[in-house]
Amino acid sequence: MSPKHSTSTLISDGRIVPWLAAEGALAYTPESPPARDYYFQYGWVLPEVIASKRKRHYYFGACYKSEPDEVLQFWNEARAGHVDRVAVRLGRKEEGTFTAPIAVYRQPLGWDKKLKYIFIQHGSYQVIEQQAQPLVDQGFVILWRGIETAAEFRHLQFDVGQLPADQRRAWSLYCEAQWRILSDSATSFMAIHDSVVRCETGHLHTRTDISERIAGECGLDLSEGGIGDVLWGSSLQGFSLEKWVAEKKFGPNWAAFRTPLDNIRITTFFAGESEVRVVDPSKLELLETCGCKDHAVPF
Repeated sequence: MSPKHSTSTLISDGRIVPWLAAEGALAYTPESPPARDYYFQYGWVLPEVIASKRKRHYYFGACYKSEPDEVLQFWNEARAGHVDRVAVRLGRKEEGTFTAPIAVYRQPLGWDKKLKYIFIQHGSYQVIEQQAQPLVDQGFVILWRGIETAAEFRHLQFDVGQLPADQRRAWSLYCEAQWRILSDSATSFMAIHDSVVRCETGHLHTRTDISERIAGECGLDLSEGGIGDVLWGSSLQGFSLEKWVAEKKFGPNWAAFRTPLDNIRITTFFAGESEVRVVDPSKLELLETCGCKDHAVPF
C-alpha cells in the first residue's frame, strides 16, 4: 500500500523533527495533538511499516489497542492541555557529526499514576519510569548493556578529528546514511526495527535490509571485516533505558554509560527490553561496570 500522508521529517532549514512528519496531517505534536485517534493507527497512516496484509488498526504499531494504554493515556492528557515537555531535540547535521531528533515528556501514567517519561521518535515510543533516568533533565540518558558472563565490554572509541583519511571518509558516509534514514519517519521506523525480530514485532516489516541498502547507496562499504562493517556493527549494539534488563535478562555482568539525549535511537515500547541504540559511539561515557572490565577498541 502506498503512504497516504507525507512522512518527510525535514524542515526548511535542513533539520529533522522527531514527529512523524515535518508538515501535514502527521506533523502533530503533544502541544498540538490530533483531535481523534485515527492518526495513531499505523495500519492506515503508515501502511509501509506493517508486514501483515490483514487490515487492522495497529495503534502506534502495536497489534492490539490494549497494548499502548499508557501511550493513549498520554495523548488523551495532551488533548486536555496537560503537557509537561522535558526536551525536544531536532536532528542536526554538521561537519563531521550529526545528532538524532527526539522528544521527551513527563506524565503520571498507569493505574498508580506513577510519574514517567515518554520518549518519542518517528513513531516509536518508550515509557520509562522517571527514577530510571535521573539525568534526562540535564540532557543525558543512562544506557545499560548486559553481556552475560563475558569478562570485557568491548566498544568503539575514537576522536573523529584524529581519524586517518580512509576512516574519516567511512565515518562521513556513515553519517550520510544515517541522516537519510532519519529524513523519513517510515524509513526511520523500519530501519530501527529491521533487526529486531521477535514475536512482539512479527507483524512489522522487518528483515528488509533497508539500512544496509541505504548505506550502500551512500557509498559505505559494509564488506565483512572492513572499516564500514566495524562502524555499522557498532550502531546495531543494543542498550537499555532500564537497568533490570541488563542486570537480570542479559546479565549478570553489565556496563552502564552516559550519552547525550540526542545520540540515541529508540525501538518502540512493544518490542520489549526498553531498547536503545547509539548513533555516535564516540559519545559514550563509561559510568560503571559490574562483573566485567571496559575495553575501548580503537576504530
